[in-house]
Amino acid sequence: MTIYQCFRISLRYLLSRQRSHYFLSFISWASLMGIALSVMVLITVMSVNNGFVTEIQGKIFRLTPHLTLTPGPTHFFDWKDWEKRLELDPEVIAVAPYIDGQGMVMAHGRMQGVWVRGIQPEVTEQVLPLTETLMVGNWADLKPRTFNVVVGKNLAANLGLMLGDSLDLVVPEEGSGRTAVSPRMKRFTVVGVFESGYVYDDSQIYVSLSDAATLYRFQSAVSGIQIRASGGPFALQQVTKRLRAEVGHDALFVVPWSQQHAAYFEAARMEKTMMTFVLSLIVALAAFNLVSMLIMLVKEKEVDIAVLRSQGMPRAAVVRIFMMQGVFVGGLGTVLGVLMGWQLSLHVTEFASCIERWLHIELFSGDFYFVDHLPSDFHAMDAWGVALFSLLLSFLATLYPAFRAARAQPSEVLRYA
Repeated sequence: MTIYQCFRISLRYLLSRQRSHYFLSFISWASLMGIALSVMVLITVMSVNNGFVTEIQGKIFRLTPHLTLTPGPTHFFDWKDWEKRLELDPEVIAVAPYIDGQGMVMAHGRMQGVWVRGIQPEVTEQVLPLTETLMVGNWADLKPRTFNVVVGKNLAANLGLMLGDSLDLVVPEEGSGRTAVSPRMKRFTVVGVFESGYVYDDSQIYVSLSDAATLYRFQSAVSGIQIRASGGPFALQQVTKRLRAEVGHDALFVVPWSQQHAAYFEAARMEKTMMTFVLSLIVALAAFNLVSMLIMLVKEKEVDIAVLRSQGMPRAAVVRIFMMQGVFVGGLGTVLGVLMGWQLSLHVTEFASCIERWLHIELFSGDFYFVDHLPSDFHAMDAWGVALFSLLLSFLATLYPAFRAARAQPSEVLRYA
């Protein structure tokens, strides 16, 4: 019996319109929809997870350079020489020095720990999109010896700061004698408020590079150099490897943005892995329903199978008939699931917004999350992976029922028919 003939028989069993077969046909289509819905849910959840990661990456890139060249905890004294060398690199678009330090901010009777970064706004703007993050004020007001400061949105809200307000910045300084560390304090004026949408808004402030050098006694040194590469943030492997080989003998470190936020992205990767694993069990459950459907079909068609076997149909043909039926149901369900998951992934943000409007609730509050909406980013490779996984389970689900049908003895079945 040819493969085409086997396929026609399998479709006839699936699409039978006999009244006695209505329930079996319903179970078949229910199995198909179960696979389709499970594939759709898995693709949608993976797309939402990708959307969250993409959103957070976009917020990180607002105030995080592609690469950072730093000597570690020590001061970077020969940074001007390295700045010139980096500017000659064909894969480097722009560089900007910076100074980092810790401190304590006091204003309106409140205090909070902060991370201070000294920059040259006109130079740093070529490395980072500073203008996009500014809510009020002007980055250009961070001029040398003005002791002006730009603070994050959440920090300003916590301390009740507005443009023109003053704050006291306390920084530690190594002391002598009985006091290992003695604090120093300097008053700054708020000239801007930025919003990155990330943790920078909670505890980071910006001052001019000159003021930071004075505050932390850096003199002519800096903490490091920020680098913007031509390949973009996701094509840094080659330039990072080359720069590390070039600066390795000088005890300098080339740190890409992904390494600076390695903990977050490792957590996001682990979350996606676990969610994919858990939701894959839904696909496995749908495939298990396919096994049940095929076993019921084999039981229902025992007499037909016995008649065909008695007329000379080989066991291999019986196996092909039921395997084709299972693969057809699983394949069609997988295709429908991928299409539905694709469409839902593209419109899940609007769908979530409609739910918020209809139910008058807020699913994602900007006060607690880094995003205030449900993002989605459909990846074709994720869809292909889910589709192949579903097709594999559908194929495996057909093996036991198909071989069970082929093992049936025609004489025994027809004797009790």
